[in-house]
Amino acid sequence: MLKRKGLQNQLGFFGILNAVYLILLTIYVSNNLLWQLPLKSLIWGLWATQSELKVWFPLMYLAVWPIRLALLALIVFAIRWIHRNQEKLRSNLTFNSRKDYQSFVKQEGLILLLFLVIYIIIYFVTNDVFDAEIGFRFQVWLARGWLFQLIFQTVFVGWIYWQRVFRFLKDFLLYPSQPYSLAILRILFAIWCIWIYTSKMNTVLSMVSLPHKVPLPGWDFIIDFVPISTEIYTCVAYVGIAFSFLVIIGLKSRLALVINALCITYVITVPNLFGKLWHEHLTIWVGWILALSQCYSVFSLDARMAQKEVTQSPDYTWPIRLIWLQLAVIYFWAGFYKLWDCGFDWTLGQSMVNQIQLEWLQHYDKLPGIRIDQFPVFLKVAGLGVILFELGYVLLILSKKFRWPAAGAALVMHNIFGMFVYIPFYILQVFYVVFIDFNKWVPASWKIKKANPSGSSRALVIGLAIVLVNFVFGMFSIDSYPFSAYPKYAAIVPNEVQYIHFEAFDTKGNLIDVHEIGQQNGFRWESYGWLEYGIIQDYLHGTNVEQRVADYWAIWRAHNPQLQSVNSLTAYVVQRPVSPEGKLKTERVGLISIVLH
Repeated sequence: MLKRKGLQNQLGFFGILNAVYLILLTIYVSNNLLWQLPLKSLIWGLWATQSELKVWFPLMYLAVWPIRLALLALIVFAIRWIHRNQEKLRSNLTFNSRKDYQSFVKQEGLILLLFLVIYIIIYFVTNDVFDAEIGFRFQVWLARGWLFQLIFQTVFVGWIYWQRVFRFLKDFLLYPSQPYSLAILRILFAIWCIWIYTSKMNTVLSMVSLPHKVPLPGWDFIIDFVPISTEIYTCVAYVGIAFSFLVIIGLKSRLALVINALCITYVITVPNLFGKLWHEHLTIWVGWILALSQCYSVFSLDARMAQKEVTQSPDYTWPIRLIWLQLAVIYFWAGFYKLWDCGFDWTLGQSMVNQIQLEWLQHYDKLPGIRIDQFPVFLKVAGLGVILFELGYVLLILSKKFRWPAAGAALVMHNIFGMFVYIPFYILQVFYVVFIDFNKWVPASWKIKKANPSGSSRALVIGLAIVLVNFVFGMFSIDSYPFSAYPKYAAIVPNEVQYIHFEAFDTKGNLIDVHEIGQQNGFRWESYGWLEYGIIQDYLHGTNVEQRVADYWAIWRAHNPQLQSVNSLTAYVVQRPVSPEGKLKTERVGLISIVLH
């Protein structure tokens, strides 16, 4: 009972913090100053003077004083209490039982439900009481409040039970296992790399030949020193194919894995140096992790020639588990930033429907068999489920009981996306092969009985560093190469959108429908949506974007041979409703560039 009571006290403490947070947030909204307050007020004015409080809260500044004092007292009390009782907490509290786990999950669910009820109330009264911007900012900070307390509670529980957490993670990563799953992953990955090399040579050589490079964040100083040409790119791809074959047969495996990792990094990264970033980083990271591993201990010519004794080892466990964690990092920050940037409006507002319709628009107004935009309530509930799944994915894959259901649910989710919004995330889906335990499928006579609990600590540390750096890039939402945040789709999509329209004429003066030709050739206009958005935003802010528009047009020409006959081209910014019916209401916003004449 003492243990359960201690845990309940901890949960109750955070419940008090949630209540204080909501009270302070309400005070902000009631003063209609949420978006105007200086940085000092964003930490609730804890050190503000009376005159500053009177300016910020003209109606309720006197009420802020006792709340501020109570919050300060609560923080001081919490810090002192935790400091004095940390050993007692660590020795008395337990998180072993299913009931403790359920109480934690239930509490988070109840807090989320409370915040959603408040959101719904604000949603219905905002238009009558508050300015629209006030209502939006309120619900953003409401969602951030839930994220704050979720992270704080998780960190607190992890700190209290750090010994259990450390022991669990150690067992998770370093449990001795059979070598067959990792060896099969090596072979499948090399086959995947061969496909990447060949497909890239067929699809991106036109982009690699563009004259103007655009540096990625953090790489401004080195981009001019990276040798790039169609000849070099093709040569590296062929070298990668050759060494991928060596990886498959397991000959000179360590050298082949390292060279293949370097080649795949170059081949995937270089096309992203011309203004459009594709999120294909997972292939690079897996290549590095396998290059650090002992994935050639079986099913390889090296193993056959060496004839060394093979034992069960952590070296066959941690590479696969790190890939699991890397997937969890991708999902977590995607779910986190949907709430952090957009609040509950991302899923419960009109933006959820608009996001679906925007994907249809960028696929040339291609509609699925079922118009799911006509079921907005279903879409909004499903969107909330997606966020919760992304945030909780790491906990699901850490559990043996929920690991396979989580992997299955992710595959179902991605294929539903592919069916209705044409974004299947094939590269993520391909790597779900890492959840298949091939060790269980090998004949019993192949099973290795002798176990070696020790492994290569240096390789593990480097592998963990790869995951950690990607975690940091995801935390700060940095899109770069070879490390990067993955696409989060964390944006509020308005009812009307802008895009670039090309008005093209051939040598005979006939008008050419550029988008219709792109649709006929299967050109993925959607892949360049953010590139268009960046060009348009810079144009609207007065930046000269003529060269970027010309480079963008070069991409269209390279993928659509019929556009080679274009003799005169003008680019406009156009605007239309995002709904499929809005294509009949397209209107020009402004002339952006005359590309050629």
